[in-house]
Amino acid sequence: MVKNFLIVFFLGGIIFSTPSCRLSKNTATMRQNKIESSALLNRILELNQSGIGKSEQIVLVTNDSIHSKDVIIQTFEKLINHWTKKFDDIQGTVGRNGFSSLNKKREGDKTSPTGIFNLGPVFGYSEHVATKMDYRQATEKDYWIDDIQSPDYNRWITMESPPAVSHENMKRKDDLYKLGIVVQYNTNPIVRGNGSAIFVHIQSEPGSPTSGCVAMPENNIDDIIRWLEAKKKPLIIMGTVSELERIKM
Repeated sequence: MVKNFLIVFFLGGIIFSTPSCRLSKNTATMRQNKIESSALLNRILELNQSGIGKSEQIVLVTNDSIHSKDVIIQTFEKLINHWTKKFDDIQGTVGRNGFSSLNKKREGDKTSPTGIFNLGPVFGYSEHVATKMDYRQATEKDYWIDDIQSPDYNRWITMESPPAVSHENMKRKDDLYKLGIVVQYNTNPIVRGNGSAIFVHIQSEPGSPTSGCVAMPENNIDDIIRWLEAKKKPLIIMGTVSELERIKM
């Protein structure tokens, strides 16, 4: 396969984008998304340099329609001041109602938030996983509170019995949380009602939406978890292309 290379220069940094080696009916579309998103990342860097700070790893989650659940997930790492593509593009999903606009996410709206957020800790069902991130094991005694009236709203708590308020079980029977990453959305400070329990987690099946999280196949999230390093201050950037290329977050 002939590979096309896009080199984008910005502030002395370079992003290289190459088409996926995997053939599919969406190859042309995904190749175009790669090219656009490399330019998009430079635009996000230009607008939000202070927010991105010293991060050396970025997970970029985008689509072209705010109401679409389907997204392209891209990964970039900074090596010697150059931003370089890490893995092939991943086809994933977000909330069944797509993205919320910047600062418009609300509890229960079935959208995924737009913005730049810290990633971590990694969590899962095993006692240990291969990662350089902080890791927390999820057991039957672990819950994430999503009741806006609770003093523990948008927090992971451990209790001997299920809490009386609305919550997420962190060890689910469907194994969607067998591997996951906490997205630090609405965590510092926590604003009641602005949304809770936003994770990157395993997709139940191709094209299946979430309630507001980012989902992808298990092998892809395993690759990302192995790649991420806490010392590199990884970020996730989420939203539609049209919004991310024009807003300062």
